[in-house]
Amino acid sequence: MKKALDSGNLRDALKFSSTMLTEMKTSRLTPRNYFNLCKHILTYFLDMMVFDELALLEEHFIAEHKKGRKMSDLYESV
Repeated sequence: MKKALDSGNLRDALKFSSTMLTEMKTSRLTPRNYFNLCKHILTYFLDMMVFDELALLEEHFIAEHKKGRKMSDLYESV
């Protein structure tokens, strides 16, 4: 996603961020099992990596807004 943002390819960056979020959800686990899995340290690091990546996307949106691009245009691109 970062590479797509760096190259100015917002559509691919959004696609990659959507894929990351989709892969985090599953119907294969019961809520209790999912909770226990989330307690595991590797899951913690995975979640933090995803949030870090999404923070990059947020920074990109803020930078685009400061350059004069309307937030409504950014919203419509999603």
